[in-house]
Amino acid sequence: PPDLLFGQTLEEHKPSALFRRSPGLDAVVAAFAARIPFRDQLCRIRRPDGETRWWRLSGKPIFDAAGGFVGYRGSGSDATAETLADDELRNSEAKLRAALTEAEAANTAKRDFLATMSHELRTPLNAIIGFSKIMLDQMLGPMGNEQYLDYARDVHQSGQHLLSLINGILDLSRVEAGQLQLDEGPVDVTDVARFSAGLLGDRATIPAEHGYFLA
Repeated sequence: PPDLLFGQTLEEHKPSALFRRSPGLDAVVAAFAARIPFRDQLCRIRRPDGETRWWRLSGKPIFDAAGGFVGYRGSGSDATAETLADDELRNSEAKLRAALTEAEAANTAKRDFLATMSHELRTPLNAIIGFSKIMLDQMLGPMGNEQYLDYARDVHQSGQHLLSLINGILDLSRVEAGQLQLDEGPVDVTDVARFSAGLLGDRATIPAEHGYFLA
């Protein structure tokens, strides 16, 4: 309130129970000492009721005809709402930066995990696919039992299917990183359906009353 300032010098308020330490107050005090103008300096003021307010102060030194310093003429405006809004915005931006940093760290950890998983799973899968292919082609001699060939075919197809799932997961990570390149080409839907039915077995058969079935 003005009555708390009238009749008092700045020296009594740098800082005081009314003016709290702030960069703006330091700038005003320095300007007073140098007898130079100051503009839009943000000062923190504590009211007698304990409420803290922010005021934006501007001032210009006044000199008499002989060049003697008389005092300052200035103005001030309550900038509490503006300052609190700026503080809230800065806090929100800081939280957003922290969230982005955390998300980037999580994505990096996920990519590292997927890369490790890819290597650890592909190595045994390549052996499974390779050996089942040797058995399926009977490269070391006839199997002797057609059922074994069916088993080898199922193992080979299942291994290839699992490998394609792993590749699909890795493709998702590439999509997130913006590194995926599409490899467009014709797809035989019949082969895809037949392969899916072979993997699912009896579960691939849907009752005819539903209007469609896989076979």
